[in-house]
Amino acid sequence: MTPTPQSLTPIQEKWNYQHTVTIKSDQNIHDQSYSYVAELEDGQRVQLFFDQEAELSHVVHGATCYLEAELSSPDPATNPGQFDYRSFLQNEGIVAISYNPTLINCDGNSVLSHLYQYRSTLMGGLNETYQADTIAWLNALIFGDRQGLDEEVLGVYQFWNITHLLAISGLHVGLTLGMIYYVLLYGLKLPKERINLILLFFIPFYIVIAGANPPVIRAGLMAALFIILSFYKKRLDTTDILSFIFLVVLWIDPYLIYQLGFQFSFVVTFSLVLSKSLLTQSNHWLSQSLIISLVSQLAILPIQLTHFHFTNALSILINLIMVPVYSVLIIPLSILLLISVWLPQPISFLLERVFLSMQEVIQSIFSIMGQPYFATWVTGEPPMIAIVLFYISWLVMMRLWALKELGKAALAGCVMISILLIAQYSVYLDKNLYLTMLDVGQAEAVVLELPNREGVFLFDAGEEVSFSEVQSHDNYENIIKPFLWSRGIKHLDGLWISHADYDHIGSASQVIHDFHPELLFRYSLEQSELDSLDGTTMQVEKGDIIKWKDTTFTVLAPDVGKVTDDENERSVVVLVEYDDFSILMTGDITNSVEEELMNAEKLGEVDILKVAHHGSDTSTSESFLQHVNPTTGLISVGHNNHYNHPSPEVYDRLVKHDIAVYRTDENGAITIKFIDGQHTADPFIP
Repeated sequence: MTPTPQSLTPIQEKWNYQHTVTIKSDQNIHDQSYSYVAELEDGQRVQLFFDQEAELSHVVHGATCYLEAELSSPDPATNPGQFDYRSFLQNEGIVAISYNPTLINCDGNSVLSHLYQYRSTLMGGLNETYQADTIAWLNALIFGDRQGLDEEVLGVYQFWNITHLLAISGLHVGLTLGMIYYVLLYGLKLPKERINLILLFFIPFYIVIAGANPPVIRAGLMAALFIILSFYKKRLDTTDILSFIFLVVLWIDPYLIYQLGFQFSFVVTFSLVLSKSLLTQSNHWLSQSLIISLVSQLAILPIQLTHFHFTNALSILINLIMVPVYSVLIIPLSILLLISVWLPQPISFLLERVFLSMQEVIQSIFSIMGQPYFATWVTGEPPMIAIVLFYISWLVMMRLWALKELGKAALAGCVMISILLIAQYSVYLDKNLYLTMLDVGQAEAVVLELPNREGVFLFDAGEEVSFSEVQSHDNYENIIKPFLWSRGIKHLDGLWISHADYDHIGSASQVIHDFHPELLFRYSLEQSELDSLDGTTMQVEKGDIIKWKDTTFTVLAPDVGKVTDDENERSVVVLVEYDDFSILMTGDITNSVEEELMNAEKLGEVDILKVAHHGSDTSTSESFLQHVNPTTGLISVGHNNHYNHPSPEVYDRLVKHDIAVYRTDENGAITIKFIDGQHTADPFIP
């Protein structure tokens, strides 16, 4: 029986563990650390992280070690659409993590440890022969390790949905085994029975060397089973063999069923096996390749949209080109490069030059193509009913296609895609207004979605201030962009920038580049900041009123005649009004600006107050709260931030006024939903 992640007992608080554990993985290499998976005495698993400087030569797969560690639960997602690290680890059976624990008195090993050691030796041999770029590619294509590949390269492959070419898959396994077979058959003139026996012993070795990811395990075990059946002159239906492998793999590791690599591998393989009659209808390699690419992409499309919320509309064509290129040129050449480690240096040098030249050509082509905006199909997360109907329509289409009823098959295909389009555009029938304050730590980003998707506006796109020389865009890449895509948002109608502090403007340029807001609302920015924010800008100040369909945006500050050099006091303050619902966006204003606002004719009581300056005691005064009298207050604040925000005085003041207070450090993202005169708050963490 496949376990569920919910059946695990995750560690709720920090726990000091002192006992023996069994190492259940090889060394996993990360950017700045190493990690191992260890099994505790109760059978649950934890992941142990170590600095790169740590001496870990005594830690091998299967070893029993004494562990002294502070175990803690991994951080969960705190925003819709955000990658959930806790769930990810639980889906692998891991309930806790620990950083730099003490792991001593290791004894014993497993058979796999020797194979892992040989894998490490092979990878080390590359370091002595080739340059860094070649090593990075070979590690990915042969050993299943993409750590060394350039982030831009990975981004390009992700954009075009061809990252499967960089991971060891059934394609790699088939090509490798095929090359060995023909070398032994025509090069060494060995009989086929002996070759099959050699391959049978080679396959388990290759599975471990290639990283033992689900596609390699699936393809390797299928090949091994076909070879075993050939010894006994037996033939089984391919679907039966694939089903048997499916059950065996889950018996070995039940948690694999939750891994995307496992799901993609088996769904695509089952689909192609069941589509073999389509492939036999044509003898032309181009049409067969197109069918394979189409079937593969459609088979995993709902799974892809569920997890990533987008796909590339041109990926079928790109796969049609790139799969043969990798099959005929790149993968065989990478295998030759591995073999040439033991050959004279001039041979390895020549092969390396050819290999890198090919990669340069491929990257140049991608550079010329760019990343066209129209190619990205952002759907949001499809509902389960849409996924079920999609697969039903897909099966009908494939059946009609196999029966050569092409007209009906095309109609079924149109229905299949229409289901996803209907799910995507159903938001235009949603009469709710949504205001979502994202949990971006000690920064700020608030998304406003108007009813019937009349408009989508983002208020600030902040990044947490870092003392590193290189400022990151983690909030944008991990929170803001995934949230917008999870909501099916590809375009913004407007971006409001309250002021130029980094925790409010840090990723504005990335938002503009990817989401192309129709308007950029701001008061005053330095010329260098304006240069980085390409787009249609609209300078706003006190008294400006922007009408957008049924929504009114009234700018209450700053007052041009009273601005100072204090960036916080120059914050743009906006009153958002829809129907009888009102939201006050305050930026980082101070008490002095609040006093000016109270004298403004247009500001009365509001429903939602975005508490200024992360709850600092420089604002949100007693008199201001009495004046605006909100029912709900939202505070964007980082967990355990060193500013001690929100101020206890401010928080107590809000509570004293019977204001429902939601703060991102405790509640995660907070979504306010308004419809028919009523609004409700939905914190991501209740």
